[in-house]
Amino acid sequence: MKQHNELKPEDLKINIDLSEEISKDYSENSWGVIGQPRAVQALEMGLSINAKGYNIFVTGESGTGRYTAVSEILKKFKEKKVPLEDVAYVFNFEKPENPRVIYFPEGEARRFRTTLDDLIDKMKQIIGEKLKSQAYTEKRDNLISETEKNENRQLREFEEQLTEADFCTIQLGDEENGDELAADLVPVHGGEPLSFDELHDLIDKEPEEGGEVVTEEYWTSKREEYFGLVDQMKGLYESLQKARRTLQENLEELQSELIGPALKHEIDMIRLEWKDEQYITYFNGLEKDILANLDIFELDEEDDEEELEEELRRYGINIIVDNSGATERPVIRETNPTKANLLGTIEARTEISGDTKTNFTMIRAGSLLKAAGGVLILRADDLIQHDNIWTELKRVIDTGQVELELPPTPLGPPTAGMKPEPVRFNTKIIMIGQERLYDILSAVDGDLRKYFKIPAEFNSWMTRSDETTREYVRFIRSFIEKYSLKEVTLDGLEEIIRYGVVLSERKDQLSTRFSLISDLIRESDYWAGQADKEKIDSKAVQRAMECRQYLYDLPEETMLEQVEKGSLLINVEGSETGSVNGLAVLERGNFFSFGCTMKITATVGAGKEGIINIEREAGLSGDIHSKGILILEGYLRNRYARNLPLSLYAGICVEQNYYEIEGDSASSTELYALLSAIAGVPLRQDLAVTGSVNQFGIIQPVGGVTEKVEGFFRICCMKGLTGEQGVILPKQNIENLLPSRELIQAIERGVFHIYPVSTIDEGMEILTGYSAGSPDFNKRKNRGTLYEMIREELVHLNKIS
Repeated sequence: MKQHNELKPEDLKINIDLSEEISKDYSENSWGVIGQPRAVQALEMGLSINAKGYNIFVTGESGTGRYTAVSEILKKFKEKKVPLEDVAYVFNFEKPENPRVIYFPEGEARRFRTTLDDLIDKMKQIIGEKLKSQAYTEKRDNLISETEKNENRQLREFEEQLTEADFCTIQLGDEENGDELAADLVPVHGGEPLSFDELHDLIDKEPEEGGEVVTEEYWTSKREEYFGLVDQMKGLYESLQKARRTLQENLEELQSELIGPALKHEIDMIRLEWKDEQYITYFNGLEKDILANLDIFELDEEDDEEELEEELRRYGINIIVDNSGATERPVIRETNPTKANLLGTIEARTEISGDTKTNFTMIRAGSLLKAAGGVLILRADDLIQHDNIWTELKRVIDTGQVELELPPTPLGPPTAGMKPEPVRFNTKIIMIGQERLYDILSAVDGDLRKYFKIPAEFNSWMTRSDETTREYVRFIRSFIEKYSLKEVTLDGLEEIIRYGVVLSERKDQLSTRFSLISDLIRESDYWAGQADKEKIDSKAVQRAMECRQYLYDLPEETMLEQVEKGSLLINVEGSETGSVNGLAVLERGNFFSFGCTMKITATVGAGKEGIINIEREAGLSGDIHSKGILILEGYLRNRYARNLPLSLYAGICVEQNYYEIEGDSASSTELYALLSAIAGVPLRQDLAVTGSVNQFGIIQPVGGVTEKVEGFFRICCMKGLTGEQGVILPKQNIENLLPSRELIQAIERGVFHIYPVSTIDEGMEILTGYSAGSPDFNKRKNRGTLYEMIREELVHLNKIS
């Protein structure tokens, strides 16, 4: 059997040799944005284009500096001075249920409010003085006196008519019980008022001495007379009410003639300063409303303070966006994007009756309006947790307006009918989400790309070069300086950078998950302090990584205990037919994972069922894993059964597995077990295998190779290193293998081995010790090869199936 390639220690070492120039680079660096040129360009372009839909959707793994990069770029964006607006609501004098929105240059809303307050204060003084003037009171009193004289005369004449007709007025209803009082007429008989029923009872009865006999004709005539007098009384009261209305109109006209010129003068002076059409329209309505409600200004400020405040509220202003004193564009991060927090709301109070009371001063802006002219930052995860908010956000982006609504009450929809005018906005929205979330949401909702035209994707790694290494050093030193941590030594720098390489999972890359790098620096500073060191050296960094490993290591240690006690059946010596050690990765959250070893077995017999995926039959196989099993049958057919039907009944199982398996990284391992079962050739148990395979037997790269190799190595160390143990992995994964120092030392001593392979044939030769053979060889050349043994068994199974 030919000798197979084996990785040497130098193939596995991460060489970090900082030059003196790089290691002592203290130059200033905006270290928050490293290795993300694509994302930075997207952010800069999205922030610069002021057009509908040019919002930004930031995606990437946690810890890749998404928020830091956004913050750094927004520092420049905020500095660009652009005109901002104040937004306010005022009373709508024509339609009180639709408060009007008014826009101001930044800071001008407060000045407008001061102008309004001064006007109302001045008008209270002017109106008070005018209404107390002798000229006004004389005219007012004359009008009132004349009206009252006419009223008294008409009432007196009617009373005389009633007396002459033997009728009088009575009051119906009980005022103390809250009844509404009404006047009525009753006949007078014998000097006493009687109801018509009482009068009817006296018909044909003997009258008292000197009294008059009540006859049926008398009673009927009184009834007829009653209806005529009631009609007269109604006409009289209508006449009196009309006279009162006329008096009120005359008094209002008198007040307008008296106060109108002064009010017009004051408002004309204001109009000279506030010339925009929206202000003119408001002041026109204000002038009419004050003249129509002069009685408000007659309220006593001490005795009627609450009522006066309530009535004068209509002449106030509710500033919902105030940019006075702003020196830069607003940037708001909304962490709880409810409808009220994001879009705004209308506050209200619920009365005992259940009715909802509100007014325009209770309108509140949301973060979308408060960030107008600037940027609103949202987390996609926060947004999708709230029902219908995504739909609402799309609507406001589409219309460019925010419509504020009353929220529902605990008793149901609000009863108040106030509907403020919508508010325009020009806020740039930055949505931040997880890796690939933009593509996932785009597939679900085609509108996403319409409203978020710019995707800013943050990569979790960058190419390792002198320049990126220099940036890493700057980042480390800047972070230490910012948080006043211990100075780092040269070997400490190299160890931190080595960790960045390991995180990236390739020797020629560096991780951009700087939150993890930051955590390591902090923890290294702690362990340097624990060791009474003045600086962070490589030992402190290694101690920090060992501690982190220990803190997350409980599940792996539990699994190792199960292997040691024999509960989990894993052999690392000898050989078995149809059995091989497979490798997998188990994850704990986003930042920690470990490798585990699984026994994968295969059995073969006569039949036509083909290859049975036992995990799938048990409901424990994901779609990709099931696809990997189907590929095995294609491999067998292509290599061994081109000219005969493939007839067999094989079962493949991941032993002692009780969870769903996903991925195809074990497909080569399953194929090794299947080929071993068909040929009846045992496989080495001191080797573990990982790698995907295609239908042509080509080994394909997989993920997590470092964790997988380390996991099997730990089992071998626990059970005892024999000098023969090792791992078979895809050749393409050599650059991804970043083993620990302990593993490299074991390889240097020759007690552990790593075999990179490109094909199934190479792996089978290492696992069995037999030559692979080939369908292209003649019989003599294939004699004693794996190909001959597998082919002959398949022919045999075909005959007996």
